[in-house]
Amino acid sequence: MHDKDLQIALNAHRINKLRENWKGDLSKACGLPISDESFLGIEETVQLKKSFFDVVKKKHSTLSICWDCNEQNYLLDYLNLLETTIKYDRVILFHSQDEFFGAVQIAMAAVLRNPLAVWQVVKDDLALASDNISSGLCVEKGYYELDGKYVAEGVYELTAWGAFALRP
Repeated sequence: MHDKDLQIALNAHRINKLRENWKGDLSKACGLPISDESFLGIEETVQLKKSFFDVVKKKHSTLSICWDCNEQNYLLDYLNLLETTIKYDRVILFHSQDEFFGAVQIAMAAVLRNPLAVWQVVKDDLALASDNISSGLCVEKGYYELDGKYVAEGVYELTAWGAFALRP
């Protein structure tokens, strides 16, 4: 085996181990098993994630809401409203490692039932969407409100469109 082949095999092993650990963490956060078949391919993930964040950045036809981080209950109330109102069986969940092993198709209720734990696993923004990106939700933590006002303790900014854009 050549050095290059060995390096490729080691990288593949590391990625598989990272994926298995991550999958276990997500399973615990969601309260359901995550199968290997739940993962999208990397190329499909890259395309969908680009489309997703294009909508988030353009803020065209989206709902945007900010809450101070000390008002986390308002964010959780909104996510609970989505869980009880929207009936998507599965959504695409993007995460910080998806360029290595793909985004995950997962039951929407499993994500929204325990969103803070899921958010800790995905590490980036809490970003989920329908399979064609016609509906989506992105929650991020930042330090500026929509009008540009700085908030020292931070803000949660929610961007939603399509079926996820419910008016609270």
